[in-house]
Amino acid sequence: MTLQRKQHARLFTGVLLVSLAGWIALLTRSAGPSMLSSTMCGGTASQLMESAGPGHQATNWVLMLLAMMLPTLVPPVFFIWQSSFTRVRVALVALFFTGFGLVWLLVGAGLTGAELLARSLAPPSWSWLPAMVVGLVALIWQASPAKQICLNRCQSHRPLAAFGFAAGRDAFQMGLVHGLWCAGSCWVAMLFPMVLPSGHHAAMAAVTVLMFCERMDPAARPSWRWRGFRTSFLWLERRFRGWHPRVLPGRQPAVAEAPWHASNTT
Repeated sequence: MTLQRKQHARLFTGVLLVSLAGWIALLTRSAGPSMLSSTMCGGTASQLMESAGPGHQATNWVLMLLAMMLPTLVPPVFFIWQSSFTRVRVALVALFFTGFGLVWLLVGAGLTGAELLARSLAPPSWSWLPAMVVGLVALIWQASPAKQICLNRCQSHRPLAAFGFAAGRDAFQMGLVHGLWCAGSCWVAMLFPMVLPSGHHAAMAAVTVLMFCERMDPAARPSWRWRGFRTSFLWLERRFRGWHPRVLPGRQPAVAEAPWHASNTT
């Protein structure tokens, strides 16, 4: 394994660990005494978030970003890591996360407002209506050309300056731009778990898998088509064949292909 692939593998592992910590923190907060009391009184996780203060909601949103978004940020972070000098790598990555997080904090405020509006407009006996409407919009958006444009932009990064203020400015701007296109790609998918009357965390996990898998697909021409799992299915198929090779008599086994997270580093 080359040094570049080793660095990518370490970064990928570290990001997954931080994401896992975010999931554990979310589940721990949901299983706390306040959630238990709300559940016993007939409340839901979303209702508890609505009744909590802005600080509680902001904390939950940051944890959601850590849990759901971090796995999708491996390519841009690795791009910064490979494009910068050793002494400034950590600072540039931090500036990238600052710009990215700022965009998603603003988007989170908008999505929270949309969630509250949807719940206020839905009749009490139709608690699933907002989720059904948002789910339909999410399916249409997932297959739309606009979704592909956003995904293509998420994979395109401008070169960074090498030194000084310009390098920090470029990293921060890269975070802002990547956050905007990421929000354009994922806004309705992030809204869907928020409007569900139950099964919030299961839906979050499903959306996380979808967002991660669709970032594995290469850039493509915008068109109406379903997208999200093609490359991941092909990668799993290759891995499965690598685990269970079938070698004909007199032939040498095929060389196992590199894992996705290593082959996607160039």
